[in-house]
Amino acid sequence: MRTRAIAWGTVAAAALTASLGLAVSRPGHAQPQLTRLERMNAVGARVKRAMGPRVRYLSAAWQTAIGVSNRFDQLTALGLKPSLAEIAAPAVSAPAGHFGPVSSPPDLGVTRFSTFSTSETSTAWCGSNAVVAFNDSGSLLETTLSEGASLVGYSRSTDAGTSFNDLGTPPPLSDTLSMVIGDPVVKCTSRRDFLLSSIFQDCADAFCLTATNGVTVWASSDGGASFGTPVEAVSQDMTQHIVDKDWMTVDPKNPNNIFVTYTDFDVTESNQGCSNPFDVLVSIKLLASTTGLSGFATATPVEVAVGQCNETLQGSQVVVAPDGTIYVAWEKIAVDGVTREIDVAKSSDGGISFGAPVKVAGVGCAGDCSQLQGMIRTNEFPSLAVNTKGKLFMVWNDGDFQVPDALAPLTSGGLSSSYGFTDIKFSRSNDGGGTWSSPVRVNTNPASSFRDHFEPTVAVGSGRIAVCFYDRRNDPLNFLIDRYCANSTDGGATWTNTRITARNFSSVVAQDVLLVTNYMGDYDAMAPDTLAINAGFIDSFAANSSGYPRVRANTF
Repeated sequence: MRTRAIAWGTVAAAALTASLGLAVSRPGHAQPQLTRLERMNAVGARVKRAMGPRVRYLSAAWQTAIGVSNRFDQLTALGLKPSLAEIAAPAVSAPAGHFGPVSSPPDLGVTRFSTFSTSETSTAWCGSNAVVAFNDSGSLLETTLSEGASLVGYSRSTDAGTSFNDLGTPPPLSDTLSMVIGDPVVKCTSRRDFLLSSIFQDCADAFCLTATNGVTVWASSDGGASFGTPVEAVSQDMTQHIVDKDWMTVDPKNPNNIFVTYTDFDVTESNQGCSNPFDVLVSIKLLASTTGLSGFATATPVEVAVGQCNETLQGSQVVVAPDGTIYVAWEKIAVDGVTREIDVAKSSDGGISFGAPVKVAGVGCAGDCSQLQGMIRTNEFPSLAVNTKGKLFMVWNDGDFQVPDALAPLTSGGLSSSYGFTDIKFSRSNDGGGTWSSPVRVNTNPASSFRDHFEPTVAVGSGRIAVCFYDRRNDPLNFLIDRYCANSTDGGATWTNTRITARNFSSVVAQDVLLVTNYMGDYDAMAPDTLAINAGFIDSFAANSSGYPRVRANTF
């Protein structure tokens, strides 16, 4: 595996500038360009100004990028320098086993005050090959030494998830001023063919006076061993639109049909529906390509749903049923920041248009509406799956057990005066998303148990429905975390729960002092074997059992 180390220097800004992409003058420029770190700081500051108090609703990808801006002065004063020898270490197979590592552990021999965050996983599995992609702050130091910067890493298995090789980062965008900032999603259509998407931002000039952002997609034709040149599926001027939280899927009947959804934060002063120039109009949009990656060059974003002024739509997921119907799910957060629901919309014409959204269920705020005990950033984003008969399955964590909390007004910024202990909720639709069953608890420990169960992922296959999630049922203080997976063979009416972790781990945050303070991301995504060759599921998730955030995989 790659081993990462960082060394702290005493030369302050000069050493940091060299390690994070030295600014050198190009022909025609009398003054040095901005360093890559300075460009990241400029973009992060721009996003914070544009979003105002609604910056809390941005995904983990943008939160990570903004973290650079928040710590810019401290970072430039430290003189960070990565170890080239350690970064260049070749990848080796992870130990085999039911509960094995995916991402490489950091080398803590140089400092005791920082480690790297690997979280927010996505899994694709086709036959013997599987790929797990994840947010990876350690990749920032690796990629800033070359062209393009990235906060996304990926690992590959050639033995159906028994072991993984950490393969670094996907290739950078062609523009050396760009940066891949996270929210990765990976899918596959054959043993050879894999796709990976992520959010990116790009300075449009060497001084970052203007910038763009959007969704980029890579393709692999060698089973995930390598990825080709990325394609910008959508790119927007950041003074007009902030693109966030992508998701991707492929038509099971036609691998050339690729669909990408994302959240569009319209921050223009003339956005429709908003009278105040500092207001934000949020929508869920879809991009459809019928000719593989090349089709995104001419694809026009389709509006799936749009909120009222300052209402937030976030956390979209998209699936395609066997008959070609496209379904998109997301969470809607009202202007008050407290009233929340899960919605879904469908398209029967290949994504050209969508019907009116259908409310699946109202949801209670998780924790204090922004974080769980232990200062873990949280949300109620849905996870969506469809089976071979076109039936839909949805899960989310629901703060359905609200308890008064004296400090909640302080920790939530005035959003809440209570703490919502979370359960994993499940609902299904047998009629194409028109109606949904009453939500059922997936976690089987006693209700109202003052424990949190959060960030679920759902998948279907092998005649069963599987849901995996983080779980605190084994700690009466609601602090230590386990990984649990649930199984249903009766369509979600009843569930059995299986503990995956041999021992629970602490809710340790702020270990990555460089970037991320809440390492668990916004989602995890497990997968069945798309080719239906192997039974079961590969579940990937972030664990802190080693004392630092590390992605692991579990075959379930």
